Amino acid sequence: MSITTNFLVLALAAGLVLVAFPSLCRGGGDDDDECQPVGTLWAPTQNNHSCEECCEAGHSYKTYRCSPPVVVSGPGGGGGGGTKAIMTLNNFTEGGDGGGPSECDGEFHRNSERVVALSTGWYAGGKRCGNSVRIWAKGRSVLAEVVDECDSLRGCDREHGYQPPCRYNVVDASQAVWDALRIAGDDVGEYPITWSDACSVGYRDCYSFFRAFLGISIILFIIVF
Repeated sequence: MSITTNFLVLALAAGLVLVAFPSLCRGGGDDDDECQPVGTLWAPTQNNHSCEECCEAGHSYKTYRCSPPVVVSGPGGGGGGGTKAIMTLNNFTEGGDGGGPSECDGEFHRNSERVVALSTGWYAGGKRCGNSVRIWAKGRSVLAEVVDECDSLRGCDREHGYQPPCRYNVVDASQAVWDALRIAGDDVGEYPITWSDACSVGYRDCYSFFRAFLGISIILFIIVF
């Protein structure tokens, strides 16, 4: 076979594998869905900061280095495919409950911006900084930019707004993300969601990208033969 034919056959095979097994597009996680704590953080016994979400004086909190594996959405991604998580509300503005500026860019962000912070395992040492993630809830989805880490190893200090370490499965989202998903009232604060990485080339998610890749490969195959 010619070089062109070989390329088309390989492209078609790769596309079929990736669409048939969308979980191959994953990263930033552990092999198990449930993560095990790596330590314990004790809040100071003297605590002069009182707020609803602040660390409780003398209380212990589990710390985590991992997060569950990140998977792409399956067919019909709008239905809510992806990785299960808990979405929490964060104020990314200066003086907000997020503590210091965002770790990715050293900046504060308006509540009107669709931005998120990810648990330490998903944050992956900053590898997702500036990337978009797609979040599903209540039959809707929204794209948001990763700008910060929701620290699962440290907390109870000024840098972290005197809040406990983040759980291992949290997407900490701005008010704009909640508004886009139309989550309001008593549901605001914590809400179960699913999410996945959005492809950097601008497609809706990785599955859509591979589906488009497969379609183009099939068309080229038909044209050549």
